[in-house]
Amino acid sequence: MKIKFSVIVNCKNSQEYLKDCLDSILNQSYEDFELIIIDNNSIDSTFKIINTFNDERIKYFNTKKDLSLGAARNLGIRHSSGSYIGFLDSDDLWHKNKLEETRKTIELYDSSIIYSNGSYFNEKKSQKLYSNDKSFNSNIFEQQIESYNLCISSCIINKFYLLKLDFYFDEKLEVCEDYDLFLRLLMQQSASYIPEVLTRYRMHQNNLTKKKRFLFFEERNFVVERLKKVYHLSDFLYNRMINQILFDKCIAFWKEENNSKAISLLLHKINFNFFKKGYYSLIFLIPYKLVSPLFEILKLKKMDI
Repeated sequence: MKIKFSVIVNCKNSQEYLKDCLDSILNQSYEDFELIIIDNNSIDSTFKIINTFNDERIKYFNTKKDLSLGAARNLGIRHSSGSYIGFLDSDDLWHKNKLEETRKTIELYDSSIIYSNGSYFNEKKSQKLYSNDKSFNSNIFEQQIESYNLCISSCIINKFYLLKLDFYFDEKLEVCEDYDLFLRLLMQQSASYIPEVLTRYRMHQNNLTKKKRFLFFEERNFVVERLKKVYHLSDFLYNRMINQILFDKCIAFWKEENNSKAISLLLHKINFNFFKKGYYSLIFLIPYKLVSPLFEILKLKKMDI
């Protein structure tokens, strides 16, 4: 079965890691793909690096003005010709068999998203994105509303289901455009999971997760409100999602050593029973920096910068 992929890389002053990223795509064992590079008005050596590659599969576009991440990715989608679309951030990497293993999975399952295991890494260490290897070839929508853990660099999207959406990435969102898109795709069709580590997600100080941590909660709340209003999300799932966002915000306050805000939000806004609220209130009284090493030893903590 021959499948054409479109791989979209958005660049914004990406000179530090871009060559490694592009090498990891162009050296794929499965070669039927196009590489669409969206240069989001870079002012560093991004174009010079791209220009060192001589490969007919590369399509280069310069936006000439600053676009949001969602707008840049939408531009890539509009220029794509593949049946399946992958997005690799310019500081991340793919294993050479990423597209080949995806192709094999496509032959077995009809999915809106095909995603693989991955690893977070920095100069010091690495850690698996998913700690177990059980199959998630199913409807993972409810799993994602409780603990969203899809990494866009790991995901390949079926264009058939993408074209059914009212819009692609919401260009007004700054940090949750992928969260919004993936949930709308998963409401249509299930996902397929590849347990091998085929994506490497680079952790550094410029990750949006680090720089705009609390904006995630605002935008996730906006996405959930729209899912309820426009896509008729059930009251049961809506309440679970809002509760989870508030609890994740509690944890963020705790990690930033704002224990009083974490406890206040827990006690006054979150729908937990008395015993659960009491348990987490005690946890949040302990400074995060004291328990963080224990979480790491027990592998209960994802890599953080």
